[in-house]
Amino acid sequence: MKSLSELRSFAANKKSEGIYPKYVLRRISPFFTWVLLRLGISANAVTATGLLIALIGSLMFTSSSIYFWFLGYLMYQLYLILDCSDGAIAVHRDQKSEFGGFLDRISHPITNSALVFFTAFGAYTVTQNVYLLMFSASGGIAFTLTSLLAWYKSEHGDKVDRSSHKSKPSGIVKNFLKYVKSLAFAKGGLTHPLIVLLLIDYFFMEGVRVLFPVLMAVGGFAVFFKRFLNIRRALNS
Repeated sequence: MKSLSELRSFAANKKSEGIYPKYVLRRISPFFTWVLLRLGISANAVTATGLLIALIGSLMFTSSSIYFWFLGYLMYQLYLILDCSDGAIAVHRDQKSEFGGFLDRISHPITNSALVFFTAFGAYTVTQNVYLLMFSASGGIAFTLTSLLAWYKSEHGDKVDRSSHKSKPSGIVKNFLKYVKSLAFAKGGLTHPLIVLLLIDYFFMEGVRVLFPVLMAVGGFAVFFKRFLNIRRALNS
């Protein structure tokens, strides 16, 4: 059985998706991994439990109460921590499987889409504006479409990757954009738009949190069209 120090070392050496996962999630997750390993819980069970927690947390956003929104955000953080732990458990128990990989891959599209979709309903409960509901809920569709494009890219990865890397900025500009993107969106960190708007709503301006699904809808469709054009350009080249 792996010790806590070994699990912490393993997590620290994992390739990180950004600043928040590296310095927060992967420093907390080894404690959960240590407990789950000793309880004998499988990697797939952890993945499925995390997905269920994320979906229940997303339902919290349908409420008009900001306290439920905060609760939903905390549950989403727990899902992200378990998402780090399930891979570690799979490696240390040699439980890697095609089903486990499939379950892990679909969890992100489902949770991302649910987060936007249910915050849209929460925005409606606050404002009673059906047009806001229709537009902001479309963000869930945008994230689903983006996930489908990501799947398509994985099937045609080499050609798409070679094309998409041609026009990317380099040096200082590239690193700056990388860290700004990581701080703003990666893994729902403390600078993520949702928690920022929740804090502004709580301390200064009631109802400002309804802007989150609107911003995500605009961003989701922007990312979708960008990926679509990159794939189309790659396939035509």
